[in-house]
Amino acid sequence: LAKPAKPHDPDTLCLVASVDGRHDDATEVFLASLRAVADDQPSVQVFFDVRHRETHTLWRAIDRLGLAPHCTITRQRQGQREALLNADALVLPQPLGQAQPLTLRAMAHALPVIAIDDPALDYLLHERTARVLHRPSAAEWANALNDLARHPDRARKLGQSAREWVGQHHLAVTQVDKLLHLYRSITGETLPFAV
Repeated sequence: LAKPAKPHDPDTLCLVASVDGRHDDATEVFLASLRAVADDQPSVQVFFDVRHRETHTLWRAIDRLGLAPHCTITRQRQGQREALLNADALVLPQPLGQAQPLTLRAMAHALPVIAIDDPALDYLLHERTARVLHRPSAAEWANALNDLARHPDRARKLGQSAREWVGQHHLAVTQVDKLLHLYRSITGETLPFAV
């Protein structure tokens, strides 16, 4: 497994929000919560790790709420992913309906995850691998984010629990074994090389 994340700096809250880049209702609720968090913690920084090129509406919403000094939009690039794992937490404010490689990577680094409920992601287990919010209001998001800053020991414990879960259920060797099993079940034969 990966090296665990750095200890929390009590003076700064640094978040990575993995989003698709479009501004939707879930994003609006999350941004409203960030406004409240920024009022409580002026040094908060959020890096939006976006999947799509269209980020104009997202940036306009950030600017409209006065969050521009607290937010940076980055596009998913391989080299910057490691840097993003130095944040205090990964936040998944949109139910995207598909796996996000960054999420399992963050869990493997013992980075706490706060996520909106997404039935497509079976690895988001409330209080075991992530803090999962069901249809959260802006106040509930703000509470979860402020709780992260106010109780770093709880956040660290959640991150460590996620790391252990990933180690038990998502090791690369397990994925390779599953792929080999699938290949054998389809073809009825083994691969022509030793593994």
